[in-house]
Amino acid sequence: MSGWEKLKIALTQVLGLENCNIPMICEGGAALYVPSSEQITYVKEPFDKDIILSILKPESFRIEPGKLSCLSLYPQPGYTVNILYETIMGRIDNEALGLDISTSAAAVDIVPKGANKAGAIRILEKEYGILASNSCCIGDSRNDLSMFEVCKYGACPNNASEIVKENASYISSYNNTRGVEDILKKFSLKFGLD
Repeated sequence: MSGWEKLKIALTQVLGLENCNIPMICEGGAALYVPSSEQITYVKEPFDKDIILSILKPESFRIEPGKLSCLSLYPQPGYTVNILYETIMGRIDNEALGLDISTSAAAVDIVPKGANKAGAIRILEKEYGILASNSCCIGDSRNDLSMFEVCKYGACPNNASEIVKENASYISSYNNTRGVEDILKKFSLKFGLD
């Protein structure tokens, strides 16, 4: 079982969403995952990750396992997110390769160009009739900001990055999964859901 499969199972179980028919936005907006059917839809086709991996020293990073369409690189001791990012940006033409490269506090994230969370929200609107203008999104990193721009409410756990907190309409007093659980409870009451 891949890291991604373990994460989706753990998250859906912790939050009680195993039977949810509404897609979750995953992999930086590059994929949609429906827990009830375990269906994965790619917003954009996966890219050749070896293009990026070949320009970095193997000892400089570790890859978040299990991701299919997004490449998340975590710096190893002696390296930083900024060092990895600058190395990549200095050695490739991300425009020509059709890639979007961003950073969070912990990693460099690389997705196919146009695969972002706002784009995934637009797919949810088109294919599932879920209106961003009446939705709450939850995020904790810079790559969540595009989603905050299109949804009515943007919420985050207490340990989100400062820029996310500055853009959030609700900040949970809890961290991590407990914060997500708190947000889901608050907004399910707000929208009149059980």
